Amino acid sequence: MNKGLQLVGIRMFRPKKGMSILDVGCGTGSQLELYQRYDCHLYGLDLSPAMLEMARQRLGDSAQLDLGSATAMPYEDDQFDFAIAMLTIHEMNPETRAPALNEIKRVLKGNGQLLLIDYHPGPYQPLQGWLSKTIIFAAELAAGWRHYSNYRNFMKQGGLSGLVTHNGLSVEKQQVLAGGTFAILLASKKALRSRAQALFDYDPRNDHSGVSTQSAGSCCSRPAISTTPRLRVAKNRTLQSARLKWSNSSPTRHPTRTSCPIPPGLPRIQPKRTLRSAGYPEP
Repeated sequence: MNKGLQLVGIRMFRPKKGMSILDVGCGTGSQLELYQRYDCHLYGLDLSPAMLEMARQRLGDSAQLDLGSATAMPYEDDQFDFAIAMLTIHEMNPETRAPALNEIKRVLKGNGQLLLIDYHPGPYQPLQGWLSKTIIFAAELAAGWRHYSNYRNFMKQGGLSGLVTHNGLSVEKQQVLAGGTFAILLASKKALRSRAQALFDYDPRNDHSGVSTQSAGSCCSRPAISTTPRLRVAKNRTLQSARLKWSNSSPTRHPTRTSCPIPPGLPRIQPKRTLRSAGYPEP
């Protein structure tokens, strides 16, 4: 299962030669081993000395492996192009997840990206999803009560989606696997508002992009009508209302036969063609 998730993560973001890559919670180094072929500068961080020893046997001198916490990394600011956290966030205590993500953002470059792979709170597919969910539940429960408690809290908070949203990261790609039990997110350091959110927050009263005024010396300077779509719609509706009101208040049945002048700015309304107007006697 882990091997498949790692391959999907590589397809989601394929690194370039010479990039600096950090694996947070690298464990035995299986994730970093897949990135050796790309000729990148590899770094691994883990809290377990035993795990790091196994990673050194696997990776040799191709990666720099450090013992430390994700909340206090021994790295400089803006050092890495790419960071990975696979099945790491759910193991953390709830109060350390946000500081860990902030620390990852600190060591990432301005255009750096973060790949997160972890459990997903559903919905699950009927067969594959619930079978995978049962296996995950048993494995987390067997790891100990504290481990299981952190897992339950992580799922209750919405998994990766809720955590990323509340910590100023912008999700660029997302994929749900294994019947809805695993999620892979590619996030960027810059938190960009979505286009839908920008449109939702748009207020034409505060939009002065289409407003122009006359010169300061003019005595009758006033803002011109904005050319934004919403204001154009409002203008058209006002024009239609004025047409209807004027036609209903006309003293005759046919506005074109009356001597009343048409108000300036309103186009002439064509009358409805009848038998009398066509020259035939009405029945």
